[in-house]
Amino acid sequence: MSTLSSQMMTAYEAHSGDVLALLKHYQIIPPKHPFDDFQFSVQQSFYEGVHEVYQIDILNMLTKKHRKQQNVAEVLGLKDRSSISQMKRYKRMGAVRFTSALYHNPDLTLPSQERAALFGFARATSHVKAIAYADPSFEGTMTAQDFSYLTGILATSEWYSAVPAKDYSTARKLAEQIIKERAITVEGVIRKDGIRPEQFVLKLQDLWLSWANFAILALSVIPELIPEGKEA
Repeated sequence: MSTLSSQMMTAYEAHSGDVLALLKHYQIIPPKHPFDDFQFSVQQSFYEGVHEVYQIDILNMLTKKHRKQQNVAEVLGLKDRSSISQMKRYKRMGAVRFTSALYHNPDLTLPSQERAALFGFARATSHVKAIAYADPSFEGTMTAQDFSYLTGILATSEWYSAVPAKDYSTARKLAEQIIKERAITVEGVIRKDGIRPEQFVLKLQDLWLSWANFAILALSVIPELIPEGKEA
């Protein structure tokens, strides 16, 4: 099985030649943004996604370790457990609470670089789409799981010939392979019970049509953030 990092790099290398055409097609630079400003905003969006998964994983680990939300609240220096519910709902933890969690739990396992990159590039991809369509509502709408699946698609050259040619036998095999390889722990694999193989193909094809161009731009604008690390 190819690692996520290697598939991200394969996707980047396979599609980097499309970047200029995509930037012109969506009129991202110019007139909307100078390239340096665009690149910086994509990078910042990436780090917002990374920050999100750190918060999610730390909250989950604290809950597992201390069980009751009141106990978690006390570790974070909070008066009551209602704040923990809000943190989980909005996936936000203040800087002081984040530091408190690390101080009181030095043994906490932080997200791997690959796992963090999934959240980072998912956020960056949705940011690029928001800029392309001048619609802020797209911000933060791509999940890490969908970006993981999309990475598998973009790194699989056979996909581009099998689907347009209606070679459904090959497409079904590729779809099942991608979904199996690129499932991540946080959201898990798509349930196969009662789902026809064709539905896997439709799921991935919808992802490709909706997000591929913006993922290509995100990977190509900040390729230095493609990780070298353990599986997500």
